[in-house]
Amino acid sequence: MIIMKKLWYIAIPVLLILILCILKNPIARKSNEKGLQYYSKSEFDKAEKYFLKAVFWKRKYQEGLINLVKCRLEQQQLERSGQTLNKLAKLSPDQAETLGLQGQLLVLLKDFQGALEKLNESIAKDSILAYTYFYRGIANANLGLLEAASADYLKAQILEKTNKKALEKRAIVLSRLNNFEAAITNYDKLIELDPSNTMAFFQRGNFKMQIGDYPGAIEDFTQTIALDNTIPEAYYNRGKSYASLEKFSEAISDFNRSAEFHFKTAGSFYNSGLASLKINNLKKAKEYLLQCITFDKMSEHTSKAYHLLGVLEMMQSNNAASIGYFNRSIKLDSTFSDAFYNRGIAFGMMKEYQKAIHDLNKCIELGNTSPDVYFARGVNKISLSNYSAGCVDLAKAEELGHLQAIAMRKQYCKQFP
Repeated sequence: MIIMKKLWYIAIPVLLILILCILKNPIARKSNEKGLQYYSKSEFDKAEKYFLKAVFWKRKYQEGLINLVKCRLEQQQLERSGQTLNKLAKLSPDQAETLGLQGQLLVLLKDFQGALEKLNESIAKDSILAYTYFYRGIANANLGLLEAASADYLKAQILEKTNKKALEKRAIVLSRLNNFEAAITNYDKLIELDPSNTMAFFQRGNFKMQIGDYPGAIEDFTQTIALDNTIPEAYYNRGKSYASLEKFSEAISDFNRSAEFHFKTAGSFYNSGLASLKINNLKKAKEYLLQCITFDKMSEHTSKAYHLLGVLEMMQSNNAASIGYFNRSIKLDSTFSDAFYNRGIAFGMMKEYQKAIHDLNKCIELGNTSPDVYFARGVNKISLSNYSAGCVDLAKAEELGHLQAIAMRKQYCKQFP
């Protein structure tokens, strides 16, 4: 009887072990399947629990380990991903998935050269893993291999038709290659997959601006604003597009909106001032330009704002006041040829011809060789009775297509060929 009891105590644990051995594979598979369901819905925290359960029941369960690594990488758990990858590498160091996931981790760790090597190995073993091309595209892009990156993103998108990230990243790479038409086509496809993707409309609008499709850009920025009316750059860029189409009232409205968001505020005021000047609203133009320089005395637009204020004063025959604004413009940007040109014109209007010629010389030195510059310099030289030099400039202006130069030459340059 005692022996029977002892045998029974031994049999129960053995029986339990046998039952567990029989059940562990089905439990591991069921847990893995459940994890995949959550993974497909991007519920990675829940998915991770089931993948952990799968590899707990079956420690050498490669599929479970692979899915656990993928899940942790999606959650940016890089250290834990590496730990799980080490276990996977011990089981299957040369498997395509192992190499691919190692490459993905190295991309996230910004070791792009190391990532490229691993991903190349993975692709050589299995050329249909979409994510390996996607992450190789990131590695190539960061190494400056843009053509290769574009090809990789395209391959990833072919293998996985709904890979929105591949479409977006390829569009960015194509834009860096100045292939804006192809970048726009990528965003067309992305918007088909995700018609509520605000940034896709916004970026497509930016690329349409690059190729001069301003009506198309306006449509995209308008759609961006319809999806999210808190993106100030959409207003600013739509304003630039309206201005390019000479729809200045609409442009001013958008620039004012971007200024309300404190986005490129000085730029917004400057562009509003420029647009107001284009529609001959000189009072509003001056208000906006003064707001620009008051807001930021050293922005990229400040020198231009001072220049336009000088132009406004000239338009109202306040040449002395205009000189003050041109001086400030040039002090901020000594390479701004337009400021030298208009200060030269203002000096000429004030009969300070030598100063005018000095500024026009500087304008030409800076690369502004328009017919207007040569015409103005010629007129100022003739005003100083330097007819020979003045007529040379008038001849150059006429050669470049300046119509008034013809009449001036007939009047002052008869003795010069």
